[in-house]
Amino acid sequence: MNKGGVTSGNLSSTSGSSISGSSVSASDESYQRPTVPAWELLEAVPFVLEAVLTACSHGRLSSRDLTTSLRDLVDFLPASLAAIVSYFSAEITRGIWKTVPMNGTEWPSPGASLHSIEAEIKEILASAGVQIHSCYPRGGPPMLPLPMAALVSLTITFKLDRSLEYIHGIIGQALENCAGGSSWPSMPIIGALWTQKVRRWHDFIILSCMRSPFGRDKDAVAQLIRSCFSSFLQSSSNGADITANRGVGALLGDSITNQGLRLPMAPGFIYLRTCRTFHDTYFVSEVILKQVIEWAHKLANGWSFNGPPQLKSGRTPLSCAASMAHQVAMLGGGLLCIAGGPLVVQVLYEETLPTLLLSAREESLKDPGPVSSTLQGYAMANMLFFCGSLLWGADRISPVMKLSFLSRRPRVVGTHMDFIAGVLDGHILLGCDPGTWKAYVSRFVFLVVRFVPSWLRDIKLDTLKKIATGLQSWHEQDLALSLLERGGPQAVSVVVDTLL
Repeated sequence: MNKGGVTSGNLSSTSGSSISGSSVSASDESYQRPTVPAWELLEAVPFVLEAVLTACSHGRLSSRDLTTSLRDLVDFLPASLAAIVSYFSAEITRGIWKTVPMNGTEWPSPGASLHSIEAEIKEILASAGVQIHSCYPRGGPPMLPLPMAALVSLTITFKLDRSLEYIHGIIGQALENCAGGSSWPSMPIIGALWTQKVRRWHDFIILSCMRSPFGRDKDAVAQLIRSCFSSFLQSSSNGADITANRGVGALLGDSITNQGLRLPMAPGFIYLRTCRTFHDTYFVSEVILKQVIEWAHKLANGWSFNGPPQLKSGRTPLSCAASMAHQVAMLGGGLLCIAGGPLVVQVLYEETLPTLLLSAREESLKDPGPVSSTLQGYAMANMLFFCGSLLWGADRISPVMKLSFLSRRPRVVGTHMDFIAGVLDGHILLGCDPGTWKAYVSRFVFLVVRFVPSWLRDIKLDTLKKIATGLQSWHEQDLALSLLERGGPQAVSVVVDTLL
């Protein structure tokens, strides 16, 4: 050692030992790294998950070790979270795994938060006219299927860190999808566990858990639909514009403010939040269509019997009843399209509405009277047309028509027009009231001719001729002629023959 520091010899020896040490540590690190590519690890994740779930279900692996191993896997390979969510979602949907008690010993317990959340959900739905039953009796721990318990136990181990936002974005939607795909009422349990972890998310968790009853309870869905019609129409009792008496406001409400959730909650808001969880959309279609018919019947009765028989001024004007029937049809069409989408609209054209017209009338609607029959047919035609125009539009050659569900329009509308022609030609017998049928056909043909004449270019000429002949027998010559005029070049000769 001299004044300048270490000698050159010592420096070289020190540097050499440092270099050799770093090379050894580097070789050790490379030796510890896996030599398998990441995608092969991802391919193996489902097999690993099946093995650990099986071991846990048979008692060979504790729930704590299962959760810890899943968390270690996500920390080591974050992309494996997608494989974990995908596998657990599939297994939850299969429904073959046993349920496990969320008792706080083996698996985390929701505690008293579960019953508190369930009570809040029941109170919110009751304010919207929906009554549900309790799914979690007191006295025993709530149960979850093993894959669901493992997934929710994994998710609550993640801290609320900005660096983990991508994980929270995945697991939040994953938990909702898994709960929706399971027949087991699991969403309130998940919400209770997360409420214990993050109390400031309370309102959001309540809104998410509010969807749970509608995925498994058809009666709750029917109650919600009826409540939507009631809230909208009772607030528009004078038949004026739908916003004049807050018809839309009463339907959608103002349920969320700066102070959080506010009761009563509007049924339309709940419908928009939950309609994607309806499993049986055909049931939804039938309920909505029946509501449209029933409300048209009520509106007709209000026109016919409102007030003393001697006091004609006590009646609701017929024009107001017709306007409200039109609003009923628009509401029904909107609710149907939101919940069911293109496939349900197609079934409405091809099956649901024809079946209703062919079937016998219900006891409550027998002998409805001429006004009621007319308004029912009027409302059904408006609803069918509104659903079709909302889905398919009026353009016949637009590039978007190449989309699969849009390209079905000619066949779907053609099938329905063939049905109308078959009835008018006498080959199909109806079960509905003749007044309902006449109002339905006249209104639907008028709407198509007036607003979407391009639809008629794809209808067979023989079908157009039969419908026009039927309209002429009802003294609807102008409508029959307009129908043929818009049938394209193929119908020109028929138009000339009609004029002559």
